[in-house]
Amino acid sequence: MSVGVETSVYMNVSIMGCGCNKKEKKTGPSVQEYGGKKPLVMPSITKQAWNFTKSLTKYVKSGMHDAGKEVFEQRIAVCNTCPWRKDEKCSKCGCFIDVKAKWGTSTCPDDRWPEYKIK
Repeated sequence: MSVGVETSVYMNVSIMGCGCNKKEKKTGPSVQEYGGKKPLVMPSITKQAWNFTKSLTKYVKSGMHDAGKEVFEQRIAVCNTCPWRKDEKCSKCGCFIDVKAKWGTSTCPDDRWPEYKIK
């Protein structure tokens, strides 16, 4: 009779479940593996969906009020220099930057955008 051992891999660290409920701390790849830069890891799909749902609900409740062209451009300028930007998404919340920057009710998850009041 063989005993099965469940193994899961997170990045490059193997976690083995031996039934004792003790697991090693999960860590990502080393900085050296990414050319000296810390890799940006996106939130889980579930967390991204939750963040988007919260933002969308707030936006719809406001009457779908857009931020306006000037505010949108300011927000995009901030995001273009942000270390959390990963392609077209924010790696802190997982939202698409161009969508989130357009909505008047949206805020930056790292508090980098200037305050915007809906009129």
